[in-house]
Amino acid sequence: MEAAKKRETFIQMLREVLAKFGEIKFACLFGSYCEDRAMPASDLDMAVLTGESRVIPYLTAELSRVLGIPEEKFSVLNLEDAGQILKLKVLSRGVRLLDRGMYGKELMREIEPETVDLLENERESFRAWLKGNPLDESLLKRILTQLSEDTEDLKEFLKKDPERVRLDKNLRKAFERTMQTSIEGAIDLLRHVILGLNLGVAEYYKDYVEISKGKGVISMETAENLLELIPTRHTLVHRYREVDYQKLMVRGEENSGDDTQATG
Repeated sequence: MEAAKKRETFIQMLREVLAKFGEIKFACLFGSYCEDRAMPASDLDMAVLTGESRVIPYLTAELSRVLGIPEEKFSVLNLEDAGQILKLKVLSRGVRLLDRGMYGKELMREIEPETVDLLENERESFRAWLKGNPLDESLLKRILTQLSEDTEDLKEFLKKDPERVRLDKNLRKAFERTMQTSIEGAIDLLRHVILGLNLGVAEYYKDYVEISKGKGVISMETAENLLELIPTRHTLVHRYREVDYQKLMVRGEENSGDDTQATG
């Protein structure tokens, strides 16, 4: 009961902040905070619809002030820039915070039936792959969901000029964070598969890739891409100011096109 009351208060605080920004037409909470699985390190994921993207940094700052959560913990996505799969996931799983009209319905109408079918096919394939394997299905689903969202976000970043990303603080931080979490998510997925199926013992990130490749969990091409991306992850974590954005955008393109899927 206490947890439900806290959640209700939290949602109401979000709505009150959003109400101050007339430029925001629609808003939805999604991700770990929406699904009651937020951890201290979790980001607060919010999707908004606005034709004025410049308002997002001001929204983030106000959310941080009111909620007492560090600004860097907020990830605010503009649905105008989102792909259909990500839109569908946000609209079907998220908690609606604001709708200044019929924007939610309009967004749903934009989603093609093939996208819904694609998601259902993905679920069926996932269930078939898991059948008979001693793995934590819910955990793997969460990792794959985050990877899918990161991939969609990376594709949107790749449409932008690298110099613009480098010079815009909010774009830069969002791109770096998405790149880092996508790499870590791919490695985390392999780690859980290796541990669940008792495929071997790993000491370093590269070991998860090598073991997975050797056991046929991932293809040679996927393994090579991941091995190249591991140093990129270390650079993002430890040496932000030394990032070469031309190279990082190339790495992002490689990562956004890599499904990290089982070969068999």
